[in-house]
Amino acid sequence: MNNTAPIWMGIAAIAGLVFAVALGVAYVLYEFSLMGAVFVAFIVSGVAGLALALGWRPARRNLVANANMSGTDKKPV
Repeated sequence: MNNTAPIWMGIAAIAGLVFAVALGVAYVLYEFSLMGAVFVAFIVSGVAGLALALGWRPARRNLVANANMSGTDKKPV
């Protein structure tokens, strides 16, 4: 399986979902105005996007070779 999508697309997709959930929570549960709920959702999704950008790592290529814990067979797959 090839990993062809850029990292920023995954970060943007997850931050967008966080935005939608935060918007719903702020508007329905906390009864903020629409502009207030959008502002809160923007802040929350920005923090989530920043956390994802700082912690996101590229995918490993040789997961099967890393599964061998003995250390004697380190051939890339």
